[in-house]
Amino acid sequence: RAFCLRKLGKTDEAATVYRELLKASPNEPNGYATVELAELEAAREKFEPAAVLLRSLRSDAAKQGSLPDELREAALYRLGICEFKLARHREAAEVLDEFIRGFEKSPLAASASYFCGESLFQLGAHERACANFARVVERFPKDAACEPSLLRLGECQAQLQRWAESEKSFAEHLDRFKTSELGYQARFGVGWARENLGR
Repeated sequence: RAFCLRKLGKTDEAATVYRELLKASPNEPNGYATVELAELEAAREKFEPAAVLLRSLRSDAAKQGSLPDELREAALYRLGICEFKLARHREAAEVLDEFIRGFEKSPLAASASYFCGESLFQLGAHERACANFARVVERFPKDAACEPSLLRLGECQAQLQRWAESEKSFAEHLDRFKTSELGYQARFGVGWARENLGR
């Protein structure tokens, strides 16, 4: 019933039914209902309630045994994004790193790598952030996450004072994304790298 309501666009009613289901059978493995409800909450930017649901599911799975891969994939990705939106970058990086290690061929792998890298960037962990942004650039060149990842890669390399690498990344951004609204940042990055290279 909740699934049908969601498909009909009646998301508030669907959320109510999912909540009733989870309340009525707290000891049953209602993982799919939990993830669906969390998705509805996140879509309304209620990231804290969504994260609470997904953390609970992750905790229960750790105690009772693994979730089906399809469900674990969805739950980990959603939880990582919720933690990111809540500015809990350490938690986001941890969850998204687990996602990447477990589901490297997922259609969500590029997005997960970008948000993991962004969380690490916010934490000042530029070395680890570099690895995530580089993964997106190298493995997912046609994904929407590639452009911001390439820009952030140049910034991380600059933070690590790898000026030649930074110049290369920013120059590649300018070459590949000629009409980007972020081009001014890449041009600044090229100039900053050249200044530090004595050019």
